[in-house]
Amino acid sequence: MYKTVLLLFCGLVLTSLKITAQKGWDRPFGEPTIQEKEYTATPTDSLSHAVVLYERGDHHFELRHSRIQLIKNYHVLIKILDKEGFKEANISIPLYHNNGSSESVIKIKAIVHNGASKTFLDIEKVYDIDVNERWKEKQFTLGNVKPGSIVEYSYEIASPFYYNFSGWDFQSHLPKLYSEFNAKIPGNYKYNRVLIGSLPLSRNDATIKRECFSLPGYSGVADCEVLHYAMKNVSAINDDEPFMLSADNYRARLAFEMAYYEGFDGLKEDYTKSWKDVDKELRNDEDIGRQMRKNAYFKALFQKKHPNNPQPDLQLAQDIYKEVQRHFVWNGKYGIFRDTRVKSAYENQLGNVAEINLSLINFLKAAGFNVKLVLLSTRNNGLPKKDHPVMSDFNYLIAHVDIDGKAYLLDATEDILPFGMIPFRALNYHGRIMDFKTESHWLQIVETENSNMAVRLTAEIDPELGLIKGKGQNFYKGYPGLNFLAIIEGTGEKSGLEKLEAKLGENFSIEAYKVEDGFKDNRRVSESFTYEFDDLDDGPVIVINPILIPFFEQNPFQAPERNFPVDFGYTRNYKYLADLKLPENYSLESLPQNVSFKTSDGGALFTLTFMERQGHLVVNSSLMIRKSNFKTELYGELKALFQKVTDYHLNSAITLIKK
Repeated sequence: MYKTVLLLFCGLVLTSLKITAQKGWDRPFGEPTIQEKEYTATPTDSLSHAVVLYERGDHHFELRHSRIQLIKNYHVLIKILDKEGFKEANISIPLYHNNGSSESVIKIKAIVHNGASKTFLDIEKVYDIDVNERWKEKQFTLGNVKPGSIVEYSYEIASPFYYNFSGWDFQSHLPKLYSEFNAKIPGNYKYNRVLIGSLPLSRNDATIKRECFSLPGYSGVADCEVLHYAMKNVSAINDDEPFMLSADNYRARLAFEMAYYEGFDGLKEDYTKSWKDVDKELRNDEDIGRQMRKNAYFKALFQKKHPNNPQPDLQLAQDIYKEVQRHFVWNGKYGIFRDTRVKSAYENQLGNVAEINLSLINFLKAAGFNVKLVLLSTRNNGLPKKDHPVMSDFNYLIAHVDIDGKAYLLDATEDILPFGMIPFRALNYHGRIMDFKTESHWLQIVETENSNMAVRLTAEIDPELGLIKGKGQNFYKGYPGLNFLAIIEGTGEKSGLEKLEAKLGENFSIEAYKVEDGFKDNRRVSESFTYEFDDLDDGPVIVINPILIPFFEQNPFQAPERNFPVDFGYTRNYKYLADLKLPENYSLESLPQNVSFKTSDGGALFTLTFMERQGHLVVNSSLMIRKSNFKTELYGELKALFQKVTDYHLNSAITLIKK
């Protein structure tokens, strides 16, 4: 999913470089231009409530307080377009701290421009907020914000964490007219960098500045690489677009990773490691490797629960899986690489993802199974890089067990998960099997379930009472079934009934509602009910839509364009089958048109058919999503197809005429 674009760069041995891009735009603080003051929304940002007019970041290294610091300067001007954009005047500056070291922010300046009027930040109203054990924030809110205001602010961060260069996001939730990033990096520091996303750079420069960095007490002087990157007219990207992986997979941004640092004393520290290095480290890691070797503790527990020493077969694995599921309550945290204590979690019956699934792994090992740990990244965390290990890419772990030549992926965090099915959040294409006896390797994570949603209705039209009444069943299989169980978990049928009533609307009354849960056995759950629809036309002409439960109330794809793929996570089928008994003293004027549409690659197919047979109208519709991922180029086709689904389902009325 990462798109690597050639970035110009200079090494210390570089002697020449052709510069082709324009100069950057350096500007004073507090002086928006006349054009910026008069700017109004254009078609490209008509859906946004604010626009970034100008944004610039500058990174360089300095010696401060006898310590090398990474200095990050930031300056931005944001045009507020309407009241919904007022939230852009609430500013948060994240600051990292760890092991006694912390980032600090200084030189905070902020102004709200309203024509010739300026409202300045009251520095006494800048607050420190503790977010968690690793992060704090500086927060402030600017006043006198109106539609048409320009919010301008700048600040400087001093960071001792030079290995975390942090990079630059050209693209965010707001459209940007201009975004620029500059850096001056001493030759002692080597960073790998990549441009992610599909948007082009308007500036891509690199030059050498000779003898720009030195340290007191050392005779060496380093040259610096001076970088200039910029983009113009950058579209917004939102984290809440339907059917997508993490926006960080596609957001136009510069990512930096520390490769090595070479001091003036000649000592070199490597940061880029091989998987062999990582395997060795994790084998002895306090939160991973050591927690997988609680052999005596879990062996004793296993023998207590299974005193007859059963053979390690599928039934035993399923029993152990259920025991771990029932024993634990998941605290909602992932906990990977931090404060994982399996024994304590098991005794307290409360744990994070790592503690629960490491307990499962230990139990399976105690029973004699060939089980391994799998590291992965959840869908909202981004895709892990495969060419070299970046451990911060991973935030989740599950179990991998081989039984009679068949591999199973297991996650015991949720009681509704059946054996061999991992949660939707973990369907992120690749995981790393940590085989500590040999070497770790990549595993492709694919759906193993057939996922579909089906509606079956019988209906009888009663013109005298002005009613449609009948019976219905909704079937959910695979991941839709898992979603349905999550809705009713804890509250039972009440939540399912409320969801159905909300979907059908106020003109429907539901009776005899019942849920049949066969999910653990056949991955399917269903709800059955009887219903009445009381908004039927009376008189000699009756007009009704026989699609009582459409697939969608509106097209889920609303954005006019999309610069990243559509990712459903799993293939799926939607089905609708209705049998309507027509009143004997009415005739059907005509049948709606049968239709069939598909995308050019055949990845999505929609059909809708109508048939009159022996006084009944039979309606059959399906939407098949035959693959989980659609390339960016197919977004327009997919959006058009879903619009046809919505239009035909909501506008396929039939007319009955009294004889």
